[in-house]
Amino acid sequence: MNGTASIGSKRKLIHFAGCVYEKRIKDGNKLVRPRFELRAEGWRDCRFCMKRAGLLGQEALWWEREAFRKGVTLAYDARVETVYLDTGNGFWKVLKNPSGAFVLYHRNEYRKSLSEEELKSGGFHRQGDVRPQRSLSALIDYVKKHDQAKLIIADDYRKLPQQTKKQRKYFRQAERRAVRNKARRVWDLFEQIERERTVMEAVDAVCGCIADCFDKVV
Repeated sequence: MNGTASIGSKRKLIHFAGCVYEKRIKDGNKLVRPRFELRAEGWRDCRFCMKRAGLLGQEALWWEREAFRKGVTLAYDARVETVYLDTGNGFWKVLKNPSGAFVLYHRNEYRKSLSEEELKSGGFHRQGDVRPQRSLSALIDYVKKHDQAKLIIADDYRKLPQQTKKQRKYFRQAERRAVRNKARRVWDLFEQIERERTVMEAVDAVCGCIADCFDKVV
């Protein structure tokens, strides 16, 4: 998760996006880097940011290094109290429910050409097979495995692992989806053939009319 610092600042504070102090930093003086890297170099978290972050923001700070290690980009936006997870193959967001648990949402569409702001503003759906969690760690693991499975399915669903009960369940779902897609492609092919046959029949009819007209003229 990136943090914003002010180059040359003696206080060496790291801010969340939307912090009133972050807004005062001139663009030319902004240093935007992963927060744990800045901390390793002696920077420290802004107290105002930490007060605003609440439970979700503090969890995001705690698990950012694990997410980075697993190839998941984690970002926290204090303005909307939301954690965003980007796997490079899917985009997710995490919200806190009234009981304090973290709820996972999946973006309906993902394209690498979309900017971060465009990804954040898109439509999301609640990921129904994931229960609300008390830690971001389980959700980070889930989104990573979920999007890795999507890449495998795009290549060949038969390569999916089947060691656990849940893996076998996902395998059967992918298998049924592949059968439906194959049936759909067959029907599309039949419809295409039917359209082409209809066109050919129409062409034959026109040619027949032209031939009749020609015979009458002759």
